[in-house]
Amino acid sequence: MSLKIAKENIDELVDRSIRHLMEEYREISDSYGWHQYLGSEKIGNIANAQALLIFRYFDRQFDNKVKVLETLRNNQLKDKNDIKIDGGWTYRTNYTSAPTTECTCWTLSALTRELDSNDEVINKGINWLLNNHPNSDKDLGWGSVKEDIPRTYATCLALRILKRYGRQNTEEFKRALSWLKNAKNKDGGWGDNEKNESTITHTAHSVITLISCGYKKDSSIVDDACSWLLAQYEDHENWIDIQNGGLLELLDFEGKRISYYHYSVPWVLVALLKCDRLNTSQFFTSFKELIDSEDGGNWIHPFLMNQKYHTIWSKHDCLLAIYNLKKGCPDWDSLKSIKLKGDNVVYDCKDDSGFFNWVKNKFFFNLRGNSNQKPKSEERKISWWIIAVVIGIIAIIIKVILDYKPNWIDKVLIGICVTVLVLYFNPKRRYFKASLSIISILGAFKLFSMEKISANISGKFEGSIFSGVISFISEEPDPLLYIVLGILAAVCLILDFKERSV
Repeated sequence: MSLKIAKENIDELVDRSIRHLMEEYREISDSYGWHQYLGSEKIGNIANAQALLIFRYFDRQFDNKVKVLETLRNNQLKDKNDIKIDGGWTYRTNYTSAPTTECTCWTLSALTRELDSNDEVINKGINWLLNNHPNSDKDLGWGSVKEDIPRTYATCLALRILKRYGRQNTEEFKRALSWLKNAKNKDGGWGDNEKNESTITHTAHSVITLISCGYKKDSSIVDDACSWLLAQYEDHENWIDIQNGGLLELLDFEGKRISYYHYSVPWVLVALLKCDRLNTSQFFTSFKELIDSEDGGNWIHPFLMNQKYHTIWSKHDCLLAIYNLKKGCPDWDSLKSIKLKGDNVVYDCKDDSGFFNWVKNKFFFNLRGNSNQKPKSEERKISWWIIAVVIGIIAIIIKVILDYKPNWIDKVLIGICVTVLVLYFNPKRRYFKASLSIISILGAFKLFSMEKISANISGKFEGSIFSGVISFISEEPDPLLYIVLGILAAVCLILDFKERSV
């Protein structure tokens, strides 16, 4: 397997996935948006919420967003006489009689930046969530409905939403967070509730939630959970959660059954990214498999290989993992690829752009017969100091040749060429570039002699500032100037060394 993921492949994948999402948009009666099974003639609340989140992750515009938002507004249940109903959102299939924690949380998540935090829809949704926390003096988490047992998935969603809306000081939040901490198993992971064995799905959601609620990445509870997640990886089967990468969680209450087909691996990747635990072969291998398993902008849940329709939650979860990877990249626009070197995941960024990149691609690569196919040798980074030395030697040879017919403009052109080439091929580090620029200025003072032409120019502009500038650069500068510029260049080199050593 290749140890490299090309950035352009990720960008193309995202474009395909969002394009497909737009194609699956539906308008049915007074409802607008998507269903969890893309292509079916239904509209769902969680599906609409996850679609809106996808557009937000990648800063994409969607012409019918207002209609989708209005659909979510209209689907909020209202009953002033029943706090179990008033302000929540429910499933559009199977269990439709009452709001659930999961539906309400996903919808509130999508509305975070779309509506003002004081909007009545937001306030009613948050109040529903608080009112449907279990009535108990014990520390308990949320279930899908008020009478349900506390569940890890529902509790994690509720805690993240309350934290996002600044409700972390409520008793419900504090009790649920305490319950989540105490529901951790001895192995470091979480199950679907506090009595069941650990799964990678619920452990990943718990890690993400604890980080969101203020726990440090290196805290013992988070560190133990990440270590447990990494330990579950098996080379021949990736991360296993009963099934390969997926988990079916069944909820039964009020004679109804709700099935959660969790897509486990993307959430594990998000959890590891949140904790800066990506420098592992497990992370890189799984992320690459996630990229490679995309088909037409979609991903197939392991349980639903023969399903007629693609699922929106698989699309959302995988794009969320990609979104978090992009957030961790220092400069996504200049990224070439993501590589695994030893046990380190490395962002390999290009150090060229614009006209010079065009020249290099058109000229140097054409010498090898194909401008679109980079030779394998180009994948290896040549050390910057080797390039600098080679360019310096070339500059000396050119200077010696030109000295047979000396001219001040030759010196200027050589200085410019050397500076531009070194800065272009060389270091990404700003301080080193600054030092080279200062050294070029020093060289210019020694090489750039304009006595023969400066007299005429100075005479025409006698008494002006421009005349003073010409006189300054045509006469021998004060030694103090060389000292100051030399100190500045040395300081920049020291700063560069320190920055490289971080």
